[in-house]
Amino acid sequence: MLSTAIPFVCVMPFALAFAPLPAPASLPLGLAAGVAGTCGFLLLTLAYARAEAQLLIIFEYTGLFWAALLGWALFDEVPRLQIFMGAGIIIGACLFASLHERRAAQILRQKSAA
Repeated sequence: MLSTAIPFVCVMPFALAFAPLPAPASLPLGLAAGVAGTCGFLLLTLAYARAEAQLLIIFEYTGLFWAALLGWALFDEVPRLQIFMGAGIIIGACLFASLHERRAAQILRQKSAA
C-alpha cells in the first residue's frame, strides 16, 4: 500500500499545479483501465498462490509478444525479426511447460490410484 501512497503524495502537488485535468468524458476509460489493471494484478497474485513460481514466470514473458502486437496495432511499429524469434522461443517454452505439468499430474494420479 505504501508503494503507491508515498509516490502519490509526492507527485500530486506537482500534477495539480502543472498538469491539465483530464476531460470528464475520459473518466469511464480511466476507470476501466484501473479496474482491468486491478483485476489483472489480483489474478496474477492468485496464480502465484496456487502454482509454483518457476512455472508461472514463463507465462509472464509473453509480455514481449503482447508489447510487439500492441505496438504494431496502436503505433504502426513494425516488429523486428528478433521479436518473432523471441516469441517463438516463449511459445515453445510455454507449451513445453504446460505439457510437462500435464504429464506430471497424470503420473501422480496413476501412482496415487495404484
